[in-house]
Amino acid sequence: MVKFYQCVLAFFLLPCAIQAQDEILMRIHGKPVTKSEFERIYHKNNAQENASDPAQIRDYLTLFVNFKLKVTEAEQLGLDTLASFRQELQGYRDQLARSYLKDTIAEEEFARQEYERMKWEVKAAHIFVRFPIDAAPEDTLKAWNKLAEASRRLKKGEPFEKVARELSEDPSTAPNGGSLGYFTALSMIYPFENAAYSLQPGQISAPLRSSAGYHLIKLYERRPSRGEVRVAHIMKAVPRGSGDSAFVKAEKEIAAIYDSLLAGKDFSEMASRYSDDKYSGMQGGALPWFAAGRMVPEFQEAAFALQNPGEISKPIRTPYGYHIIKLLEKRTLAPYEELRSALKNQISQMGFSSVVQEATSRKLKAEYGFTEYPEALKAFYQVIDSSFLKNKEKWGIDHFKGMNSIMFTIADERYTQQDFARFILDRGQTRKRYNPYYFVTSLYKDFTENMLQQYQKNHLEEKYPEFRYLMQEYHDGILLFDLTDKVVWSKAATDTAGLEAFYKKNMKKYQWGERLDAAIYTCKDSTTALKAIKLAPQREKKRLSAEWLAAKVCPEDTARSCVKIEELKVEKGDNPVVEKAGWSTGISGLIPDNGKVVFVVKRKMIPPSQKTLQEARGLVIADYQDELEKRWVEELRAKYKVEINEEVLGKVK
Repeated sequence: MVKFYQCVLAFFLLPCAIQAQDEILMRIHGKPVTKSEFERIYHKNNAQENASDPAQIRDYLTLFVNFKLKVTEAEQLGLDTLASFRQELQGYRDQLARSYLKDTIAEEEFARQEYERMKWEVKAAHIFVRFPIDAAPEDTLKAWNKLAEASRRLKKGEPFEKVARELSEDPSTAPNGGSLGYFTALSMIYPFENAAYSLQPGQISAPLRSSAGYHLIKLYERRPSRGEVRVAHIMKAVPRGSGDSAFVKAEKEIAAIYDSLLAGKDFSEMASRYSDDKYSGMQGGALPWFAAGRMVPEFQEAAFALQNPGEISKPIRTPYGYHIIKLLEKRTLAPYEELRSALKNQISQMGFSSVVQEATSRKLKAEYGFTEYPEALKAFYQVIDSSFLKNKEKWGIDHFKGMNSIMFTIADERYTQQDFARFILDRGQTRKRYNPYYFVTSLYKDFTENMLQQYQKNHLEEKYPEFRYLMQEYHDGILLFDLTDKVVWSKAATDTAGLEAFYKKNMKKYQWGERLDAAIYTCKDSTTALKAIKLAPQREKKRLSAEWLAAKVCPEDTARSCVKIEELKVEKGDNPVVEKAGWSTGISGLIPDNGKVVFVVKRKMIPPSQKTLQEARGLVIADYQDELEKRWVEELRAKYKVEINEEVLGKVK
């Protein structure tokens, strides 16, 4: 019975609903229990070959009925309505739901897509027109018109590089005709990467919008990945905006360092002393592993051009100054299974997980029949203006009075303008710096995704039977624990009169067998033990303290810790040290024990005797708990009607 309770949380996975076609095995207090429910639970706990034995099934049926009776009693007492119970159950549900809400399929598909892209490097250039993430429609139009002009010129046959130099607003690439060099997956923002990998060499993309602005992308080349390199560098920095003189000065300094390296100077020491990249300088100039696209093109190409570890490049110029690069290691792309975990972490850290979230939202919209009413959203663009965002006093639900139209539906649930208004009031304070249009648009996107996830979370029991079973397990297990603790466990420990009466009624069960009155002397080493064993008879005869013995044996040990003495009365087989010492009275020999040396003084044999209640308390409480539980089950069986359909029971397999 005790074992049954210990295992209940792992065993009882009870469904919330009963399928109409399922046979009813039993009714407890009128509540039906199906054959399939019992079979599922029974076979989960009885995987033996003889699980179909009718006698074993009937034995388990008794345990099952007792369990259901206790849960029924807890529900009848209203324990499932208590705030403490609901809070605990909700905590379990929230924790369990995380693994079901995570779209592992979409996450895996995206990770594999990125891995396949990492097998290739692409060389691309872009024409970029900047506008802020929260640009108003009129500002977006200006940017779009500029990009449209670039597109018209390209269609007329003008070279991409020329148009990029004249129109692109990316200061780092425009002077080079928009060139970004080679890059691989997870090096650029996702919309840009996705567009680049979708092109064939020579193709120019359609206008692309990212969080930074508008882009036109031209793909020049696609080639197999060169893997990753790990290098060290020495840098002489040139501040942004500096003139030619600053580069001339840096070039002279890096040339002197290069000559010293050729003369045999240690690279790590030179990096530590002279590099303007102080962070890497502390590591001898070493940088983390990188693939194509992680460094500026000039640095990247020079690094990958080095062939053998230890090889040093000539000084190279980048927009940031001059560098000397030393190759430390090269490696090819590892198999997917080796990179899988690190790749998913990288996707999350780079913010690419939003791509997975958007894919999940699209899937949920299709699954739950998401229907949108755009006109209801337009009303918010009219209500929320710049004065609304600036004026804190206006932040209240009254601002949205009369707005009750449906914004969208998820399955059979409706979400109104009032729901969105409350979402704005709850979440919008952190976005007040944005313009009204972007403020509403971005919050609406979050609102729909949030509600889709919440709907999915609220209906997990319908979608995943295993989740439903686990939640019923938690529900019943918590109720059973709370009520059993009250009726059995805590009562047995605190019912002094009842415990004493039970002890007196069953005294014969609690007897000492033959015992040995002994003392175990534990000494720090054999020298100490030899001294202690000589003094042990004197100590025993005069009943002197352990401190007295320690002071005699180790006078220099002021802590008196060189000898420890354990007094005990032990039954045969209960103490391994005493077993080694033997059961005849007297003083044993020295016995090595876990790095110390012990001996046992065996005083006398104690004949069998009655245990006091205090001595037998643990055993008495356990037996009293069994007695209380037995009485409780009898009361419950008398209180609640249990009906077993023997014909259906005979079909249980």
